[in-house]
Amino acid sequence: MFTESNTLFKNPKPVSLIKELIKMVCLPNNSIVLDFFAGSGTTGQAVLELNKEDGGNRTFILCTNNEKTDMNPNGIAYDVTSKRLKRVMTGSCYDGTNDFEWIKKNSPLGDNLDVYEIADVSNSEQSEGKSAFDVIDEELYGEVKMTPKDKIKWVCEKFSVTQKYLEDRT
Repeated sequence: MFTESNTLFKNPKPVSLIKELIKMVCLPNNSIVLDFFAGSGTTGQAVLELNKEDGGNRTFILCTNNEKTDMNPNGIAYDVTSKRLKRVMTGSCYDGTNDFEWIKKNSPLGDNLDVYEIADVSNSEQSEGKSAFDVIDEELYGEVKMTPKDKIKWVCEKFSVTQKYLEDRT
């Protein structure tokens, strides 16, 4: 996580530490791992590495406030987190470069990445009279465009499964 002249992220945690923590608390190996302080994306990389090692099907949700600094003028989510995850998933960054240290010793981990700006959906879209159902793009999930009624049913079915899973875990 470095540029030639300065550090992009000052306190990344070791992937090995996060992997051990996940193994201690996330059973079975199809758990959803939530990290509200995504930082450099170590949690996402740890989940991907564990899945590759044990054939698991864990998923992760990473959240950040996308703080903008001199080191990260586009915000940490864009300048650090998503770039790191893109590189470890595919072996190259968004600009096609693949000259980073990790890929010299490892194979890409695969999987896919969706990046959302929740504030944009919740504030600006609602002010234009759109609901969350209007904003959700079902095509990103491999579905064909749906009628509003079908989309509401689809979202509610997906949510109810997630809700049930969370209820069962408590």
